[in-house]
Amino acid sequence: MWPKHISIEEARHSIGTSEWGCKAPYNSSILNISGMSYGAISENAILSLNNGAKYGHFFHNTGEGGVSVFHMKNGGDLVWNLGTGYFAAGSGEGDKRVFDATCFQETLEEAEGKVKMIEIKLSQGAKPGHGGLLPKSKITKEIAKARRLPFPPQSDCHSPSR
Repeated sequence: MWPKHISIEEARHSIGTSEWGCKAPYNSSILNISGMSYGAISENAILSLNNGAKYGHFFHNTGEGGVSVFHMKNGGDLVWNLGTGYFAAGSGEGDKRVFDATCFQETLEEAEGKVKMIEIKLSQGAKPGHGGLLPKSKITKEIAKARRLPFPPQSDCHSPSR
């Protein structure tokens, strides 16, 4: 019932070690921003969350929608959520999207070191059995660029459930 004082050192956790072959270990806060993709929330929300991550010294999870220009503007540390749609790391349409190593590498290079970790999402937990759906009418140029989709959109953007 009474708050306990926790030092800054106790509120952080090291992820990755050189002993395990990690080239860039990350010192993470124990409190961070969970994944919410650009497309599910607005550019102003992404800008605000990323700005808060920068000033709070914690990371901002991109959500499955890829790394958008708005994730990059304020300089907060990013965790790139790589989900079932392979957004920003894949090619193809709908359920036929496949991982593309060149696309993956290009996204990391364009992020200019702001991506500190990659989260691999194995399935759609929010919509079990259905996957996520971003209607074609809501796909802007910025969303298409972040997700590496054709613009103007040819179809709805679907994240398979598996």
